[in-house]
Amino acid sequence: MSKRTRLHSELSIFEWGMLEEWKKANRRVGRGYDHSVRVGTGVETESIEEKWLKKCIRANSRLKIDCVVFDYVKPVMIIEVKRVAAVGSIGQLAGYKYLYDMEYKSNVGMLLLCKFASDDVKLLCDRFGIKVEIL
Repeated sequence: MSKRTRLHSELSIFEWGMLEEWKKANRRVGRGYDHSVRVGTGVETESIEEKWLKKCIRANSRLKIDCVVFDYVKPVMIIEVKRVAAVGSIGQLAGYKYLYDMEYKSNVGMLLLCKFASDDVKLLCDRFGIKVEIL
């Protein structure tokens, strides 16, 4: 797979570095990554007349998953990257997983990459099946 840059990513430089560090430590043959994966339907644009603008707004208002991990061609995990994990990160991952599984007919795991996470956040992640890795 070609080298990815953070050009179209919403990750900060620090978060991008965290993700790259994790990828380097978890490198395997047949593993691939897709960044800023869009899911969901986006914003309804009935009031706009121009078809090109409708299409653009709908596409760009879809939600973005930080990273999807593939083993060979099968998606296996979605990753959310946060400097400090909070309860909102859990909701993001759960929502992204639901939409991704519906859209792509798969059943992916969830991973929260962070530098810091409280015991409460770790407990909730465990309850909702989210793996937490503190870098």
